[in-house]
Parts: sequence; C-alpha cells; structure tokens
Amino acid sequence: MMERDKRAKSPPGWGKTVEKMKEEHDDEIDNPFALAWWMHNKGHKPHKKDAAAEFEDALASERVVERFHRALEG
Repeated sequence: MMERDKRAKSPPGWGKTVEKMKEEHDDEIDNPFALAWWMHNKGHKPHKKDAAAEFEDALASERVVERFHRALEG
C-alpha cells in the first residue's frame, strides 16, 4: 500500500494568503490551511496573489492592450 502525502495544501491561488496568515497571525490562527479551504469553499477570494494568479493577470492585461491597439488600427 502506498503512503499518502500528509503535507497540508492550500486551495488554488491561496498560497501567498496562507503564508501571510502564518507570518502575521500565527498566534491567532491555529490552522491557516483549514481556514483557507473553508474560505475558498464559501466563495471568498484570496487577497495576496501567488505567482500563477499574477501571471494570469499579466496575460489578461496583455490581451486588453492588444485589443486596444487593434481597435486603434482598424
């Protein structure tokens, strides 16, 4: 039987938020991973962006700029 990975994982896009919870609220939050999953399941959005979210935002803004330039040309 294979041993399961027991490390805690944050919800997608919540990595930086969990890190900040651990750094700034360690004495107040017992399990930042559980809190992040609860918030994610309730529909909350992370306030600190991880690298993947920042990349997605950059791509989206690049697409907006491209559309703007196309609109100016034609």
